[in-house]
Formats: sequence, C-alpha cells, structure tokens
Amino acid sequence: MTHCLIIADAAGDRHELVSMLNAHGFTVEFAPSPEQALLACRRSRPDLIMLPDTMPSMSSVEFLHRLRRTGAGGDPAVLICASDANAASIGQAIWEGAAECLVQPFDADILNFKLRQVGFASSNVAA
Repeated sequence: MTHCLIIADAAGDRHELVSMLNAHGFTVEFAPSPEQALLACRRSRPDLIMLPDTMPSMSSVEFLHRLRRTGAGGDPAVLICASDANAASIGQAIWEGAAECLVQPFDADILNFKLRQVGFASSNVAA
C-alpha cells in the first residue's frame, strides 16, 4: 500500500480526508507537529505528505527545506493544504519542493485530480 503522512495538530476534518485517501489505496499516518513529522519521515518513509500551509512551530517552507536538505524520508510527494489561495506562499512552497497545492475546502474530485497530477493515479476511484 502507498503510505501518506498527514501533518495536523487538530482532528478537524481528518475522517473525510482519510476516507478519500483510503479510496486511493493509501495507508494514513498522522504527525501532530512538523518536528514529529520529520521524525516520522525518517522512520516510515511516506510516499505522500499532506502539509498544512500554516503551522505554529515551523513554516511549511522551513519544513520542506529541512525535509529536502536532510533527505529525511526519501523523496515523498508533498501536497500543500492551503487555507487560502495566497499565490506568494504557494509559489514559495513549490519552489522549496512541494509538488502541488490543494486549497481548502476541497472534495474527492479535486483530491483525485491533484493526486493524478503528482503520479498517484488510482483505478479504484472515478475521475
């Protein structure tokens, strides 16, 4: 199975996101902070990381920089989950190595499209 790491400090809408990712064949792991996510990357080497655009202890750009600089977790695809369509911050995250951006709220069709864009096509899920 393909492994996804979700960085989230609050439960929020995790259940729906997990259901959507499970439909694509992902197993899902959570990290409550970016620091714990970097440790999880070294341990479990996820294929995909769902990274919020804002986190209290570290910016998404700093997380990406550390992830790519240290080689922690191999070379996972990173999807930024943005709370708004701030082109400057999204562009900076993509410059640092994010594969794509999902602007919240998103649905199963948008997630499916973005996953296909970064190479996670699934025959189990309708396009």
